Amino acid sequence: MLGHIPKGWRVCTLRDIAKNVSITFDFNRTPEVVFINTGDVLEGDFLHSIRSPHVGLPGQAKKSIRPDDILFSEIRPANKRYAYVDFDSSDYVVSTKFMIIRGSKEIHPRLLYRILTAKETLDEFQVQAESRSGTFPQITFDSISHLPIVLPPIEIQEAFQQAVEKMDAQTKVNKQQSRTLANLRETLLPLLLSGSIQINN
Repeated sequence: MLGHIPKGWRVCTLRDIAKNVSITFDFNRTPEVVFINTGDVLEGDFLHSIRSPHVGLPGQAKKSIRPDDILFSEIRPANKRYAYVDFDSSDYVVSTKFMIIRGSKEIHPRLLYRILTAKETLDEFQVQAESRSGTFPQITFDSISHLPIVLPPIEIQEAFQQAVEKMDAQTKVNKQQSRTLANLRETLLPLLLSGSIQINN
């Protein structure tokens, strides 16, 4: 039960306002690419931007992405291997193990991302994944396309995004700083414990 629906809003499904796109990357455009596998994203973040020659990349390095796309790993949704593309991704190629979910003009891409990564949604996706037979708990776009969505008018969606975009930006900065500090800790701690470096009193 979705409860009372505000006037002017409507109920739809994920399939009604988004699609899973699969466009093959054109490797002839550039000698180097950034390859993103499912382990290279976590809770909205891309964990690296390392460029490498495309010769020798694994076979699943095939899909192209563009800004406002949502990457969502098909395997174990509860592991939160998803990310939102908010940068120039023309030289990025991603694994075929990702769904690349692209919203229609009816929904703000950030709102779609919030819906897909909400705890309740991830829990539902995990149930869907575990109900399928196979080696790994896995979802497909078809298996999640029935997800019900209460959709406000686009004007309300845009007003909401304007209200929260500063918080989104600050959250991204905080995560980047946290990763930088964590990397610094992992680098310095072994050196301190081994006595390789010392801190003066």
